[in-house]
Amino acid sequence: MTIINKNEAANIIDGQINKSLNFSFKFFSCHPIRLIQASKALIGLDLDNPNQKLLNFNKLFLNEYTASVYDNYLLESKQSEVISIHDLEMALFNKDKKVILSIFDQISKVSSSTHILEFLIEISLKQSGKSFLHIWSLYKSILFSSNKESKFFIYLAIDIICSDNFEEVKNINNDFNLKSILRKDLSLYDFDLLSHLIEAYNAKLVRCDKIIPLIKNIIHRKFDKKNNLNEICIKNKLFYDKLVINGRFWILNYTNEISLDKLSYNFILFLDSFRSIVKNSKQDYYSSLCINFERLVKVFDV
Repeated sequence: MTIINKNEAANIIDGQINKSLNFSFKFFSCHPIRLIQASKALIGLDLDNPNQKLLNFNKLFLNEYTASVYDNYLLESKQSEVISIHDLEMALFNKDKKVILSIFDQISKVSSSTHILEFLIEISLKQSGKSFLHIWSLYKSILFSSNKESKFFIYLAIDIICSDNFEEVKNINNDFNLKSILRKDLSLYDFDLLSHLIEAYNAKLVRCDKIIPLIKNIIHRKFDKKNNLNEICIKNKLFYDKLVINGRFWILNYTNEISLDKLSYNFILFLDSFRSIVKNSKQDYYSSLCINFERLVKVFDV
């Protein structure tokens, strides 16, 4: 295998992101934008030694992905005197794609892709959580991409939002107890959602005054009801004790030891969720995180 440097790796990832943007959104279970973003984040733990197995897995996945691609179908519309964000939110709520596309056609002329995506992060936090995971991956990918003004990210984002359902958002802005949540017997999906909510909570977003309260709200909506779950056993002997010592950089070493044939879409997302939660957690949470890793990694054949 030819060794590549960080610039070559960055170019490959950039190409993979742009290819992912072309694929239409059909299911929450397997769109490549989440895979490429997760791999990018794991590779970023050691840019001087890019993990080529992750890059190769992404290439194979993209080559075999069979979803249709987007056409350039943004509507031509006259510029309105006032563009209403409320109107856009209502159109998304009603899944009225004709109106959504018309509004986006106007907004894209005066706003950057990252500004638009921050608004969509805000919208996704009012839904079930599934759309948030994909919109967050899309946002992080666009920040990295050389093709930031591609219209395809808008089509993808619209389909993601319209594939999820809005939920009642009560006026709750209380702080959450992450340490307590991490002591619960969470599922793979719960851990994935929690890790990236915490990542967004700690990110420096322009719309943070809108987004932070919504993150607190969805954590209460999704994890307060987990009080009936068993607490994980905090044991003395940890199998992956180096996770406690070395933090998220241990995850990279662990990933480097996994053979290409053992990698899978969901396993890479799993590894990235731990990278994210470890990065954004206090060190005295590491034991709980390690036990969760030991418990959940058993799902995968590695």
